[in-house]
Amino acid sequence: MPRAFTLPRALAPSRHPLLSALLLVPPQPVPPAQRLIVLVPDVDFDQTRFAHQLFELAREHHPPLLLLTRVGDHHRVFSARRQLATLAALTRDEHSVVDTHLFMGGWVEAVRSFWQPGDLVVGHLEQKFTTWAGVKPLAEELIACLQTPVYLLAGFYPIVQPDESPYWQRAVLFDVGAAGILVGFLALQVELLQVAPDWLSKVLLCLSVGLEFILIGGWHFYFSQGVEHD
Repeated sequence: MPRAFTLPRALAPSRHPLLSALLLVPPQPVPPAQRLIVLVPDVDFDQTRFAHQLFELAREHHPPLLLLTRVGDHHRVFSARRQLATLAALTRDEHSVVDTHLFMGGWVEAVRSFWQPGDLVVGHLEQKFTTWAGVKPLAEELIACLQTPVYLLAGFYPIVQPDESPYWQRAVLFDVGAAGILVGFLALQVELLQVAPDWLSKVLLCLSVGLEFILIGGWHFYFSQGVEHD
């Protein structure tokens, strides 16, 4: 049985109605699942102990396992593949089917790409998801975006410090970028009113306003996607 732990306030079921229904933690039993999608952060850890934990999770129902890891740097691909291969070899036995996959991108996109109805995601309490609005547990983001059950483990990975810019720097960058778009288009629109014929200036103004909204929306979307880290 996985080691029990106390959920932090950020994952309290009262904060989000889906958490009480879809967030599973020890000592709750692992429900029957078509497959376990196991998130394997690209950090150093005790693979033997973790493989034993996965064996315990799958012992009753013997679902297939998909060991999924993500890397944000092409230089980490080789070591991440080697780690996945080692963990798969430690986890595989005559009763289990173990597959591995390495994903270049975010955790939410990775899980969305492979999740199928009936799958159970196995994540880690230490994993975080960073957006321009702040940092929150990755499990909360997975449940909110994908509405899929997540079984949380704890104690297998260190709490990795974010290597991206702190929140205030990201917020300032977003504000500066958005202000730059607004000022740039305002100057363009003033110029259009001065040099273009009346009917043409109206058409060009409408087009520029539409493009302005698209660029600001894209800029916001880029920041709101967030940065997951292991």
